[in-house]
Amino acid sequence: MKMTQKMLAFIIPILLLAVFTCSVNARGGVFVIQPHQKAVQSLPSLNTAESAAGNVSADGFIDFYVLGPSGTVLQCYNRTGFVEFKVSPDTEGMCTLHMANNYEAKNVIVNLQYGINFVIVATASLTLQIPPTSITITPTQPFDWSGVVDFLKTVGSFIFTILYPLIKAIRSFIDWVKNLRWKRWWKKKYGKPRTPSTVRDFSSQPPLVIDG
Repeated sequence: MKMTQKMLAFIIPILLLAVFTCSVNARGGVFVIQPHQKAVQSLPSLNTAESAAGNVSADGFIDFYVLGPSGTVLQCYNRTGFVEFKVSPDTEGMCTLHMANNYEAKNVIVNLQYGINFVIVATASLTLQIPPTSITITPTQPFDWSGVVDFLKTVGSFIFTILYPLIKAIRSFIDWVKNLRWKRWWKKKYGKPRTPSTVRDFSSQPPLVIDG
């Protein structure tokens, strides 16, 4: 029993680490863009089988576009305050994300979130207005429930296709270890491995005849 508890204490943290590793891959930043200026974010080098996905939100209208390693425009969104994107490079190399303040006469705060080879759940940005006596939090976009549903579907698929069979395999391994320890204990105590009991069948033997 103690051995089983020790094994579970070692295995469960590893499983939890595997489930939540994807969240560590999230990247991004906040940019303050002056009028008629732009901010550029370079992605890590990707091959054509890889992808980057995420979302961009701003407290005003911006132009957002993605250039591939060859300079080709992979995606372009004009006059937007919130957009989701997913891109793969046309050739192996680094893509660049461009956020341009071409419409506002003031600075625009842009929030960028992205990840490599997975989809980030989209969330609307929050604009903080800090007057001398109060703080107002005003969402510029409604919350994206479809992103939450997609995330839950992904987690459910992971549990039923990978995590559940893995747990079954671990339980079978623990049962096998228990059975092996029990056989070793029996052999140590009685000096031989335990064999199933057999009952001899005398029904097929000829009757005993006594002369006399």
